[in-house]
Amino acid sequence: MRKNDYFIYSVIPLGITSIFILFDIIEELSTGLGVKFIILEIAICISSFVGFFRMLRKYINEKDVSEGLNEELTKLRSDSEQWKKKVKLISHEFSHALDQQLEEWGLSITEKEIAVLLMKGMSAKEIATLRKVSDKTVRTHLTSVYKKSKLNNRYELAAYFIDGLVDIKLG
Repeated sequence: MRKNDYFIYSVIPLGITSIFILFDIIEELSTGLGVKFIILEIAICISSFVGFFRMLRKYINEKDVSEGLNEELTKLRSDSEQWKKKVKLISHEFSHALDQQLEEWGLSITEKEIAVLLMKGMSAKEIATLRKVSDKTVRTHLTSVYKKSKLNNRYELAAYFIDGLVDIKLG
């Protein structure tokens, strides 16, 4: 149930009922109806008003919280968009630098593609499936990549590029 529905279907009808009970009590007081019956209706009326004001306060508090959350969500979305713009610029520059380094190593187009897929976390088997070649073919290309780059494995390959991106000062 949405907050507006809660207000419309619960809080407002309870407030209206409380008012009708109050008018009924006033009318019965003027007609001289029994005291016990009027006391019972007064208790019901008070309970209705207490329930109405508690529900109204809860609705207002939840509305305030909801508005706060909406403001926070809007800010987070804005921050996310700014981050995406920064990353897109950095990503473009990184891709260019990566391609230049792979060129300097003298990698073929196929070796470059396989090296990039490997750095993205794919296994040799996944790369073979994606490229529709055998595992052995991919492993042969990887051996060539490692030889030309003078690196020993996928971790050194990834670290070669990430090390320049991440500059963490320890201590």
